[in-house]
Amino acid sequence: PHHNKYARGFTLGELLVVIAITSVILTVVFIFVDAARKKARVTKAITDMRAIYQAVNNYYVDTGSTPPRDNFWEDRCERSVFVSGNFTVGGTRPAGYADKGYLSEWPRTPWGGPHGTYHWSDLGGVLSISIETIPSDEALTIDSQIDDGNLTTGMIRMSGSRFEAYYDRFEMPSSILPVDQPCNL
Repeated sequence: PHHNKYARGFTLGELLVVIAITSVILTVVFIFVDAARKKARVTKAITDMRAIYQAVNNYYVDTGSTPPRDNFWEDRCERSVFVSGNFTVGGTRPAGYADKGYLSEWPRTPWGGPHGTYHWSDLGGVLSISIETIPSDEALTIDSQIDDGNLTTGMIRMSGSRFEAYYDRFEMPSSILPVDQPCNL
């Protein structure tokens, strides 16, 4: 039989070289894609926290009081107060409340988690924004970008997987202490 010298297949060595090169390329691409995804999550979280901070501040400027809230991660009250406007405090809507709400939607964290939402608290003159589940390296990146780069000092703190950002009272006078008012939906 006649054999064509160009019809032979790849050798095992050639296949292994192609597989090795492909593996290296895929590893490099994965590293860059993963880094871009982490950067996007951090950017979204910083943007969300600033939006929540601004919404709480705008509510105060409009009404002269801190917004009502609940103590649940589902943030039903917060969505009603800041997004839909479908709420009352003690049976009435606060005077000056912006009927349009303050956010187009209550943000969800880029890390998901059991509830996947941000939670805010007013700690007697300090606004706290919490994230229930966040990788520590990404929390440290947030801290490095907006605070002191140390998760045990400054305005950003982390305990286990719970992340807290503490903001000094925005435009509110320090003499106004928050009252945890129930939110009637």
